[in-house]
Amino acid sequence: MLLDLKQMKVTDKRDGHVYDVELLADSTLHMIQPINFEVPKKSWCFNDYTPNCEKYGRLYQWGVNSPSNRSCSTYLPQICPQGWEWYEGGTKGFYAGYRSKDGEFMGFGEVQMYWGLTNPSTMESNHDCDENVYVKEYCKRGSSYCAASYYGNGSTTLFREKATYINCAYGKLKIPDTVSLSKSTYQFPDYDTTKIAQEYSGEYGELVDSRDGTTYKTVKIGEQTWMAENLKFAIDSSWCHSRDCEANEHLGRYYAWYGAHNISPSDSVEWPVQGACPDGWHIPTREEWETLINYVLDITGGHSLAKALVTTEPWDTLAHGGYNTFGFSVKPSGEAYCSNWRNIDDAMRFSKIHFGANFMVSGEGNSRVYVNFGNAEKNIEPRFDRSSGDTFVYPNIRCILGEGSKGIHPTEEDEGN
Repeated sequence: MLLDLKQMKVTDKRDGHVYDVELLADSTLHMIQPINFEVPKKSWCFNDYTPNCEKYGRLYQWGVNSPSNRSCSTYLPQICPQGWEWYEGGTKGFYAGYRSKDGEFMGFGEVQMYWGLTNPSTMESNHDCDENVYVKEYCKRGSSYCAASYYGNGSTTLFREKATYINCAYGKLKIPDTVSLSKSTYQFPDYDTTKIAQEYSGEYGELVDSRDGTTYKTVKIGEQTWMAENLKFAIDSSWCHSRDCEANEHLGRYYAWYGAHNISPSDSVEWPVQGACPDGWHIPTREEWETLINYVLDITGGHSLAKALVTTEPWDTLAHGGYNTFGFSVKPSGEAYCSNWRNIDDAMRFSKIHFGANFMVSGEGNSRVYVNFGNAEKNIEPRFDRSSGDTFVYPNIRCILGEGSKGIHPTEEDEGN
């Protein structure tokens, strides 16, 4: 480490990152920012957006590599620089959220969490302890130390598969009386959402599907043009929520991946694929979804992705779901799923509509990948997910402008379910 007490900054020689420091009342030298030292597959930038690591530090997973998967010992390498230790007190003022054990980024602008070594004797001696470890938590809407929040309470515990921040401090620093230290000039990042806290007022395009006459709104976001509604085209292996198309047509249909792509697992496919989308449109690939996400994050400042893409209508008990800044108009459309792929029609189940929304991802090897918008009430950011085990998720489809192969036309269509 290179310490500059005149500037009150320290440089981590391992990667060149520079941190502001302050001297605490107990003479401990404390990094103000959370550490930003990359640990592959165990550390993340919020929303997987690289600039967030520079502003807020990295989120670290405690560890899941114990042979018994029951030890509370950390399996993280040395995160802090040599001579520096984890400081469980953290720094109040970042409120940069955390990553859940399911890979959801959440809580941005509301909560900040730091891994700590509270009660280390228990962790070191009790190797049969459960998967919980201690965190220090600050909430913007509460006191300096959270007393009540849906993220946890005060000296709370979190499953160690979650990822939170780490703060570093350097022992007792002896400063001669003749030396006068400057105060840090560090300013905390701005969490202003006024740039996106307004509903889209631009123009919508119009798309008429020549196959069934359905009209859709479309919207241009960056260089892409998307449908601003969920696809409703009926094919075999598509379903309306609760099998009630009359009541739930506005939600669009849920589709099986291969059926929507009009292919079988053995087919040689030219990507992108039109599939169930109208002529001139196709099912978006992961790269196209990532282009949309990164464009929005560049404008939102790396956060509030869900708020910018979700409609202003209620989600469950939340009276105002999002801002719908870009006109993408994600609404809660529920989930269709089944755990018996051999008998899909009989095994199909539907979640409550306010559960969230899922959208199909196309592309080679992505036969079970979808984009998940979780419950907006908990400020959960959208993420890529994948059906696992024997349970299959059947997502909605948002088509994107551009020619594709394997189009489905009226002679091939079915009424669906």
